[in-house]
Amino acid sequence: MSNAYLHKSCNYDLHDAKPLLEKCQDQKHRIDNLASFDAYKQDLYIYLYRLSLILIQMSLWSSYRNLSPRTRLLFGAGLMAYATAGMWWSPKVEEALGMAPSQEEQAELERKLSVKVSSVER
Repeated sequence: MSNAYLHKSCNYDLHDAKPLLEKCQDQKHRIDNLASFDAYKQDLYIYLYRLSLILIQMSLWSSYRNLSPRTRLLFGAGLMAYATAGMWWSPKVEEALGMAPSQEEQAELERKLSVKVSSVER
């Protein structure tokens, strides 16, 4: 914590400096402990999040590997069929819901995404 923060938080009269110094030192100690506790808590949350990701990944992978080869083949084929159906039907669903882009919107998007190439002399 900066001294400016402590000075703003300890605005007492300066005619008695000793209680002011003790009060500010006590407040600084509490602020430092709170900051270190927050840093510890944040590190703990990050560690637990990473650990949960590892456990989930290992659990899903080991569950998949424990399936029989025929079941894994059917699972993969079903996943590819689901993706193909999604790619096939998504434009039709967009049109039915009124979310399909107009010709002007498509032209504007193509204009923004187009690559402009210019030649430069040596």
